[in-house]
Amino acid sequence: MALYLVVLKKPVFDRGGLGPEDTRIEGGMSLARALSPWIILIVLSLISNEPWLGVKKFLFDKIAMPWSIIPKQPEKLRVFWQAYWWILVSSVLALPFLKATGAQVKETLATWWKRAPRPSSPPQSSSPSPISSTTRERAGCWTRTANGW
Repeated sequence: MALYLVVLKKPVFDRGGLGPEDTRIEGGMSLARALSPWIILIVLSLISNEPWLGVKKFLFDKIAMPWSIIPKQPEKLRVFWQAYWWILVSSVLALPFLKATGAQVKETLATWWKRAPRPSSPPQSSSPSPISSTTRERAGCWTRTANGW
């Protein structure tokens, strides 16, 4: 799309909708610096998917982390192959490029701690329901009764 706009000699960036604070923020960080987590994520995903490097074989097969929930049917978690793991790695590797202050990192971790480690359902369910527990939780349907949740 950007190439199309350049060919038509039209502006690629429209700064007309930016307020004074937006312009200040834009001036404080270059585009390459702002895109550094994405660039790192793309490079890591290209490297990890190259078969001749052996990274995929190591992460996907060697450290598959089988977890036996049902006897004789282990579920392979493959934590280090999940997209969330690589997003975390690229975000941490991008911190020096982003020049995050200690206060910003502390605030981010505090926000993450409030949001991330939540249970997906209450401790006990009194009866099975056709509606999933997460749907009921998001809708605010969990109420404490004499029999449990």
